[in-house]
Amino acid sequence: MHCLVLTGLVAIAASCIVASPLPASASSPLFEPYQEFHSLNTIPKNWEEQQPSPPDALLHFKIGLRQQNVDDFHQKVIDISTPDHPSYGMHMSQAEIHDILRPADDSTQLVLEWLQSHGIQGVLDNHWVKAVVTVSQANKLLQTQYNTYRNVVNGDQVIRTMAYHLPTILADHIDLISPTTTFPTALQVSPDVERWESNVIDSTCDNITSIFCLQEIYRLPRKIHPGTLDKRNIFGVAGFDGEYANYQDLQLFLSEQRPDFLHTNFTVVSVNGGLNSQNLSEAGTEANLDIQVARGLAPQYKTIFYSVAGLPPFIPSFNTPTNTDEPLDKLLDFLLTTRQKLPHTLSISYGSEEQTYPKTYAERVCRGFAQLGARGVSVIVASGNTGVGYGSLDPTAQECLSNDGKNETRFIPQFLASCPFVTTVGATVGVNPEVAVKRFASGGGFSWYFPRPSYQATAVDEYLAQLPQGLYDGLYNPAGRAFPDVAAQGNYYPIWVGGNPILIGGSSASTQTFAAVITLLNGQRLSEGKKPLGFLNPWLYAQGKHMLNDILSGSNPGCDTPGFSATKGWDPVTGLGTPDYVKMQKFSPR
Repeated sequence: MHCLVLTGLVAIAASCIVASPLPASASSPLFEPYQEFHSLNTIPKNWEEQQPSPPDALLHFKIGLRQQNVDDFHQKVIDISTPDHPSYGMHMSQAEIHDILRPADDSTQLVLEWLQSHGIQGVLDNHWVKAVVTVSQANKLLQTQYNTYRNVVNGDQVIRTMAYHLPTILADHIDLISPTTTFPTALQVSPDVERWESNVIDSTCDNITSIFCLQEIYRLPRKIHPGTLDKRNIFGVAGFDGEYANYQDLQLFLSEQRPDFLHTNFTVVSVNGGLNSQNLSEAGTEANLDIQVARGLAPQYKTIFYSVAGLPPFIPSFNTPTNTDEPLDKLLDFLLTTRQKLPHTLSISYGSEEQTYPKTYAERVCRGFAQLGARGVSVIVASGNTGVGYGSLDPTAQECLSNDGKNETRFIPQFLASCPFVTTVGATVGVNPEVAVKRFASGGGFSWYFPRPSYQATAVDEYLAQLPQGLYDGLYNPAGRAFPDVAAQGNYYPIWVGGNPILIGGSSASTQTFAAVITLLNGQRLSEGKKPLGFLNPWLYAQGKHMLNDILSGSNPGCDTPGFSATKGWDPVTGLGTPDYVKMQKFSPR
């Protein structure tokens, strides 16, 4: 699993309203007094302050206007995703979603007037107001000090602030502003990459998780029946941070594990200038894992690799606007505005600590993925490889502290995994029995930001009721969104990277496997004239006991604890269980 970061968000095609530029003037009394809107107590991990940012450096400001009817929209997404609801399968258009969430007119007008009072021209782009501002203007506008920060791991530099303020009159009209206090987070690759000899695949599936093994374990189809093919079915795979999926490596993989689809390939879609270098030395481990598993399990359907550009080089003296959007924002912007056909299934093997994002920011991002669900996209996300927090039993290696200034020890959930509108996948290992993965700690737990959604209330209550009284009190939020939702094999997948065979594991691998299962189901449904599955969780929690393999053993240690344990029913290690394709076909909504 990779870790990544975010900063702006969603827009749809619509006419823009441009504020007439005015000369800078004294702030209007309407926009006094100010109040603190968001602040950080400490500089985020792996970042260090360099110096005040050049006053004439330009920033792309994105001001997220407060959206209306959010609770109604969330309920509508759940309704159209619940099989026995009259609205099931009635997916929405982006225009319909836009109208539901449209910010209040006075929110738009107030923000534009505020910018005008500082001589700044604002542009309304759907639910965002965008502007290009100098650092000097931003400092005055937000009553803050922008500084340049350097990442001590990779040398990246960004312009950010530790706190910012808004006029009190605007506090209820704005969700967030970027770039401000959200810092890029260091990436982490899936654990335990090992070299191995190709053509040495354990037929028992105890040690090596080949495509053949996954087909056996989860009863996936091997032969392609023409009647189940539907060219409309699209499997989307997201790639970030310069991770490139290599064509040559894919052919090596297919020749070994799917020779019947040798010489087939995937399509690359560039998001915000994202590249996909074919230099073998630049082949990405994560990107290759994701694409090879996707093509290995669902090769009959179109696979799109969305290559999302990372942060650009930072040149403080270069007087052009710095592109400070984070990769998930870019992906959402693209998918929710594109005229291209959306994928029916989208896998994302990236995330980072929930607490590294402001709560309003995480909520806004999650709402963007709810919009994809409302449009019929099944979003499948990795749970992480760090157990309940920092996945190690070594007390000297623990980093499970809150970043709110209190430095309290507590479990650290992952985001995007904690978003209630994605399906989160944990990792397992073994056959008869299949258990929670042991080589690393599969991510799982409870969100501090998002309340528990209704679709999982009964399942999670049953799990909490059987926990020993007082266990981990204060370390987790029992009322929070619980994850993962499901699981799949995550140990030692044989893939090719840079022309070499390697073994790799992680919830990233599990995510691609479960996403491939959903792709196969969607292909079957489309061929029968049915709607795609869309947001999965209401269906999974309603029918999971009938169509998933319950995992009864294992745990996800972390934060100097054994973590939670897998048990009968849902648990925060393996969720509801692993897929059984045949049973999932049987219980697929009509």
